[in-house]
Amino acid sequence: MLVFYRVLLVGFFSGILYVVHASFMANVIAASAQYADDKEAVYQNVLTWQPDHKEALSQLSVISLQKKSYENAVSFARQAIQVDPTNGRAMSVLITAYDALGELRQAEKALHLATKLWPSHAYVRVQSSEFWAKRGDMEKTLAEWDILLARHSAFYKDLFPILKVFVETEEYQHLLRPYFEGPALWWDRFFIYLTRQDTPIGIITEFYQNRLSEGSVVSLEERNAYVNRLIKEKQWSHAFSAWMGGLEKQERQSVSLVTDGDFEALLKPSAFSWSYRSRLNVKTKVVRVRGGQGKYAFKVTFNKRKPVTSSVLSQRLLLEPERSYTVTFKSKMEGLKNDQGIKWIVKCADQTHQVLSESIAVKGRSKWSESSFDVQIPEAGCSSQKLELVAASRFHHERFFQGSASFDDIKIEPMTLGQGKDSADDKS
Repeated sequence: MLVFYRVLLVGFFSGILYVVHASFMANVIAASAQYADDKEAVYQNVLTWQPDHKEALSQLSVISLQKKSYENAVSFARQAIQVDPTNGRAMSVLITAYDALGELRQAEKALHLATKLWPSHAYVRVQSSEFWAKRGDMEKTLAEWDILLARHSAFYKDLFPILKVFVETEEYQHLLRPYFEGPALWWDRFFIYLTRQDTPIGIITEFYQNRLSEGSVVSLEERNAYVNRLIKEKQWSHAFSAWMGGLEKQERQSVSLVTDGDFEALLKPSAFSWSYRSRLNVKTKVVRVRGGQGKYAFKVTFNKRKPVTSSVLSQRLLLEPERSYTVTFKSKMEGLKNDQGIKWIVKCADQTHQVLSESIAVKGRSKWSESSFDVQIPEAGCSSQKLELVAASRFHHERFFQGSASFDDIKIEPMTLGQGKDSADDKS
């Protein structure tokens, strides 16, 4: 009897060892498949060691599908799902293979089950969207894309161009209504995408206005993208109105010919407020001060690492054609070292960038003081302008700065009859 039990135990452990060895060998072979030219043969070899190897079954279902061997694809996919019911890839293969075989009822049943079991699985959602698209059911196709875009931002680059076609095709536009009225989680990113493409401005405006009329909250990014597109189209008044629509009541009080000229509203840089950013050679920020017009002023600090080749501070203007204006500003120099200094200019914001007028250059060290200069807007070709703080010299070697400068209480006011240099000359 003792001998019998020994034989039984030896057989039992031998069986376990074989199973362990077979599983080990199957995994080793499966791991080598990525380097093999004939992956199908490698995975078939895996199954000789372990017939229920889930990765091999899943991969063979994919390979069979690629070879259009749909019966084999169904067989391997069903086995893979039986071994691992959570295998979304195998289920997606099963859906596609059934569809290719014309077994639509089986395909739809598999599709329904897959979307219930794996609502977030990208493979399943892609196959589901293709299934409905092939049948011309674009409403269900969009529903699948909605889930993909909401949960997998990697699909933006593939699906946004297709959705753009929907936007521009009248027969499909109504299908998008539920997604911008909601809005969908991805809608703001898609709208920004549209504003940066060649989408007709009329369509973009219609979507934007519909969102507002539905009482939806438009994100700051969405609004800025719309405003920037209107600026690109040179629709200045519409752009300004859309930008104003995003301001709080208190912020709107800072809007005049120069917005937030005293820097008290602390508006973020945007299309019609101050635009500035720190760089390697320039640090810019709004700071608390004493001696300025209010609590805050704009401060710029330079170092000599690189020349100043672009504006330090700027704002887009909408001054009326054929009118003259006076620009005033307060400045405080804190050891600004540069022989030529810095100055304010007003220029046209069109392609010519014609400089219309400029201030005296400021430099060195000084307490708060006020300066002004006049500017006349031409009759045509300058419907939008820019007020910019720039290096006074146009020569590269004279644009290296050291030290700081602060600015506050920047205003633009229309000149009344009798004001200005020309009037003074007439009187003399």
